[in-house]
Amino acid sequence: MELEQVKKLINEAESSTTYKKYVKRGRKAERYAECKNDILRKRRGGRKTDIFKTANHRIASPFFKNMLMQKSSYIFGFPVDIDVGDENINEQINEILGSQWGKNLKKLCDIVSMWGDGWIQYWIDEEGNFKYGVITHSEDVLAGWGGLLDEQLIYSIKRATNWIDPETAERWNLYELWTEDKCSFYRYPATGELNDLEEELQPISFNANTNEFQEENFIVHDYEEVPFIYFRNNSMALSDLVGVKESIDAYDEARSSLADDIQDCDETIFVLSNNGGQDAKEFWDNVTKNRLVNLVSDPLDGDTGKSDLKLLSIEPPIAAKQLSMATNKDDIQDLGGIVDPSPEAIGNASGEAIKHSYNILELKACQLEDEFRIGINRLVEAICKYLGYEIPRGQKIKQTWKRTRINNDTELINNVAASVNILSQDTLLKNHPWAEDDELEKLAKEKLERRNEALVQAQQNLIDNMNPFNNGRQEQTSGVLGTTLQTSRRSEEEES
Repeated sequence: MELEQVKKLINEAESSTTYKKYVKRGRKAERYAECKNDILRKRRGGRKTDIFKTANHRIASPFFKNMLMQKSSYIFGFPVDIDVGDENINEQINEILGSQWGKNLKKLCDIVSMWGDGWIQYWIDEEGNFKYGVITHSEDVLAGWGGLLDEQLIYSIKRATNWIDPETAERWNLYELWTEDKCSFYRYPATGELNDLEEELQPISFNANTNEFQEENFIVHDYEEVPFIYFRNNSMALSDLVGVKESIDAYDEARSSLADDIQDCDETIFVLSNNGGQDAKEFWDNVTKNRLVNLVSDPLDGDTGKSDLKLLSIEPPIAAKQLSMATNKDDIQDLGGIVDPSPEAIGNASGEAIKHSYNILELKACQLEDEFRIGINRLVEAICKYLGYEIPRGQKIKQTWKRTRINNDTELINNVAASVNILSQDTLLKNHPWAEDDELEKLAKEKLERRNEALVQAQQNLIDNMNPFNNGRQEQTSGVLGTTLQTSRRSEEEES
């Protein structure tokens, strides 16, 4: 692709109204995830000029942060298990996905929850190893789609702003243009403009005759597709902040206003009559230092009235603002799918009541799961291709998703105990909250150990009872033979 065409693609993408709105919404969601709500960016009206309202608290609530944390932990508390029907290939896939698989899924879940969508990029490194990574900022991928009904990724432009060259310490804006067969590299100075875009040369191969590297601005790959995988938060690619931001802002405003009123109204107002000609500073020094108040009137100074001291205090409107906070909090939890973990909400609730509190969160999880299954399948297919394994025709990639939520363990254990002799031991263990994955193997091993110990003890009992030197009468029960062995001998005194 010619350089001018690349400039045009980048310019059209970055200057479009849709992209600018997308970036603005995504960055705002990131701020709310960091508890940098809009309340921190403004001074609430009326307090700048009102001398009786000097406090100006701006308290940001962490509701959106909690939403993201609960959602990612609920859906990806356990990493998604992959099964392609071949145990050997499954092990290799798990090795490539690595120990960070669950962490990467949580990170991707947080990103799509903030931005509405996200990306995973995969590649083959210089040593021939399959690698993948989550794009941290969705705004850094400019995608080109084709097709009317079945959208296909035609190209993807990945950018990095303010990248520092380790050799020259210069800052650059980098662009990588990925297609189904190659990747081209471009850059321009961070202080420059897009018109300054130039090709960035890369060492492609070494020429032994000239003892130099051959440089081009592209590399060729054999992925046969654009190595970027698209993930949505839901079918409309909407951020989770949509629909709850207004309630969060209203809660922050009510909470900050209440803190202001408490501070402004927490001071006592002194009403003085004929205080002997003292000014305010002198009066306050007497109160704070000497614990005295001068109420003596002096007719010579013109004090003809009666001296007096009164104290006034103003009660802030706590009840109304607490009601506003409670109402907005309920709206945030209902609309955002936040599960209230407080003892007052959960307590000793039954299993069904706890499940009901997860209803909205489960609906959001189902929407995300539908979208993520498609992307994970594409990633697994790319790994299988790298391994040289062709998934048999008609064989589907099996994904196992598990939810993580609060349970009433006592109720679950009672239900399991009541189902003994009705359900199989395997089913009972799967539903027991304390059972581990290898519980059946542990039970079989413990049963075998107890049986072996019983056999050894029974053999020892037989040997002891058959010993002719045992005196007296001895009774022993053998658990294996189920018989009672008795031996008796008379002592010499009894015979005599």
